[in-house]
Amino acid sequence: MNPADLTCFYEDGDLVDDNPNTSFSCPSTYNAVEESIDPAFFVYPNPFHSTLKIALPLGSAGLGISAENALGQNVFTSVAETGEMQIDVSSWPGGIYLLRIGQQTTRLLKE
Repeated sequence: MNPADLTCFYEDGDLVDDNPNTSFSCPSTYNAVEESIDPAFFVYPNPFHSTLKIALPLGSAGLGISAENALGQNVFTSVAETGEMQIDVSSWPGGIYLLRIGQQTTRLLKE
């Protein structure tokens, strides 16, 4: 599976980008805490194994970052730093995760 097939982008809680060429379907909305962030952030690699990297734009310091597994259980909570963050995810079981940064959410796959 192509990692891009597992990525959904949201703005103000509404789906703004979904890949129609895959059987994987993004939810049309999600509940978000009101926060402001430049929409340009990059999460890689996807799929990931032991380390997840997040590149954040200037002005994003202090925003909430969280990750949930497919059951909706919170597996990670932190505060954004400007620049690049690395998260040790070696203890996370394989599966699909939702990563939320401010108002934006993306889907990730742990192999």
